[in-house]
Amino acid sequence: MEKAEIEPINLKLLQDAVHTMMLNGVKYRWGSKPALRMPVKSVETSDCSGFTRYVAFLATSGEVVLPEGSYQQHDFLAPILDEVPYQEVAKSANEATLYLCFIHPTNDHAGHVWFVCRADTFECYGGHGVGSRHYDRRPLPQEVTSCFIWPHIWV
Repeated sequence: MEKAEIEPINLKLLQDAVHTMMLNGVKYRWGSKPALRMPVKSVETSDCSGFTRYVAFLATSGEVVLPEGSYQQHDFLAPILDEVPYQEVAKSANEATLYLCFIHPTNDHAGHVWFVCRADTFECYGGHGVGSRHYDRRPLPQEVTSCFIWPHIWV
């Protein structure tokens, strides 16, 4: 069975949105989801899945509306995107491959979802907010449960 297609992410729009959110000091708050049509400069808080939902919407010019929640985003994208091992991220450190990665929730802590491109993350995470860190920073490689390649363009 052939996979459905998904709108490519415009990496330029993704990076611009993340940069603006970082400069504006967007804080992490569990359960916070920015309104999809909210201007990026107006976003004050988000959780990880709210962040990925918001920036995916912006970076596809409104073509992709992910569900709320990392678990729901995973289940929505798994039949569409190609899954790869997280170690694949290291092989593309010098390439503009875009990944969306997940840690599934457990009984004692929430799940997580984040983008990776050129070995750096784009994410919103506890104790920090919107930011970027090296893909192999703990606990990401130890706890990742799935990683997908998201088609992208640079315009």
